[in-house]
Amino acid sequence: MKHRLSLTVFVLVGALMAMQPVDAFAKAKKRRVLPGGIVFPNLNEAASVNPATLKTQKGQAVQVLYSPPLEAGTTAHDYTLSFASVSKDFGLGAGYTGTYDTAATNQLTHGAFVGGGFSTGDFGFGVALKETDLSDTTSAQLDLGFNFGVGKSMKLSAVVRDVTTSSRTAAIGFGYEKAGVFNLELNVTTPTFDNLGTTNYVPSLIGGIYAGMFGAAWTTSYNIGTDTFTNKATGLISVGDNFDITISVDMASTRTFTFGLTIGF
Repeated sequence: MKHRLSLTVFVLVGALMAMQPVDAFAKAKKRRVLPGGIVFPNLNEAASVNPATLKTQKGQAVQVLYSPPLEAGTTAHDYTLSFASVSKDFGLGAGYTGTYDTAATNQLTHGAFVGGGFSTGDFGFGVALKETDLSDTTSAQLDLGFNFGVGKSMKLSAVVRDVTTSSRTAAIGFGYEKAGVFNLELNVTTPTFDNLGTTNYVPSLIGGIYAGMFGAAWTTSYNIGTDTFTNKATGLISVGDNFDITISVDMASTRTFTFGLTIGF
């Protein structure tokens, strides 16, 4: 019930924002800052979420994310430093990820990702390489992303993750966006390909709203196999056109807070 209530509140807030005068959105950004899904990720996360969407945005930005161990019983500090740039013909994103866990045997782990996206007409294609632990060369993951424009505002996207191993999964999504104002998408993630006959599919509803210097995003996911919901909420404050601060709360059994700073140029 609380999941339905939270989603209803988010939709109502979005409707109220959409009813504001157009002037409230006059300074629409050329790039997305709020986190999203495989159809409308933000510029800096696109390489790791769906590299094909890199070319659907504009500009370039540096982003820093930090998740401290604020909940009782947690000990890990997670951080990400990423850069993304989009030119006329190509989009590129790359980043470094790290975890410092005082309770782990190997207290410090390092990871990295890099991805590129191309487009021709309404069709986009992207490739990404991700390594969650640079000390383990066998954990590299190759992802393929696809993006197709359906009219001016609607998009269909798909991603096949970890394509070279038996643990590959896929996701497909459809979304609608009014640039600089709001975006909404519905996507479904499959179980690993050798378990497609199970019920472990995860549909997700993801929305983002921009209103002047503020923004909000919400993600609700439901695992059919385990009958469990997960939710994530993000708030955004923009200081000028190129300086953005985000705070996200991942409301799993143990809540995770992520603080972000994005600088566009």
